[in-house]
Amino acid sequence: MKVILITTMLISALISESWAVDDRIVFTSRRDGPKNIFVMNADGSNPINLSKNPKAHDYSPVWSPDHTKIAFTSSRDLNDEIYVMNADGTDQVNITKDPEADSLPCWSPDGKMIAFNTTRAKNPGGEGDIFIMDADGKNERNLTARSGWDLEPAWSPDGTKIIWSPGIWIMDFDGNNKVEIGKDIAGAGEYRRASWSPDGTKIAFHFWPGGREGQSKKADVWVADYVVEDGQPMLKNAFNLTNHNSWNDHPVWSPDGSKIAFESDRDGNWEIYVKNAGGPDAGEAINLTKNPSDDRLGSWCSYFLSSHALEPSSEKLITTWGKVKQ
Repeated sequence: MKVILITTMLISALISESWAVDDRIVFTSRRDGPKNIFVMNADGSNPINLSKNPKAHDYSPVWSPDHTKIAFTSSRDLNDEIYVMNADGTDQVNITKDPEADSLPCWSPDGKMIAFNTTRAKNPGGEGDIFIMDADGKNERNLTARSGWDLEPAWSPDGTKIIWSPGIWIMDFDGNNKVEIGKDIAGAGEYRRASWSPDGTKIAFHFWPGGREGQSKKADVWVADYVVEDGQPMLKNAFNLTNHNSWNDHPVWSPDGSKIAFESDRDGNWEIYVKNAGGPDAGEAINLTKNPSDDRLGSWCSYFLSSHALEPSSEKLITTWGKVKQ
């Protein structure tokens, strides 16, 4: 009993270093059948199904910076659409309404715009693009408009840049000055789901050695310094944060930048883990979910302390750390 109590206290202490004990977490869960959007306390207590969709999947939820709305992807209209609802789950509204697939929303730090993935673009050879729209779904415009897939947008903390994949690409928020950074910095393979640190000085990313051609069952979360030298953005000093013989993915920073949450199948099913972000030898990863159902991070788009990451009135976390529960 004493060992269990001490272990629980240590885990609670580690968590509370990066966010308050009473933080709310928005996440995706299949505990009621299809994927639905839930919210709960950071200790796993009081999970509440917000979207309550019994027949389709709702996933990839993200809080708005003013904490009053949640954007998410839903398949309830027979294709993926971006929905927005109130923080209590009421007034669920389709803001994209397009026959093509729209998914993975990411609010701008000021809450005025949403970046997202879509297959609607008809540019030559285009399969998927990064679009941006006003927060109410109006004034959609294509930022990438090129051949191939462009996926997984994430805003920089100051709102001036957007990073996306495959590879690690960066552009101005209006779509100008596109450049790939850190090419092969971790080796040959597939680079996905890049995530800015709260202070904008580091980028975490998922690296799959060899990519689809290599068919490796091991992938890791890496971290690199983000710098601008002679006007050129680049990545330097990359290290393997997770370094585990399993699949590790979807890195999300804590609001103070000291820790990274990620998903892993290292225990036989998908769980959410957290680890110190300081380096490859910064301690063991801690399993936060410990649930027999698969628990996966809903989004790699986060809101940081520098972008109103805490509610002024109640110090509630508004980052998509994903299903943190005990």
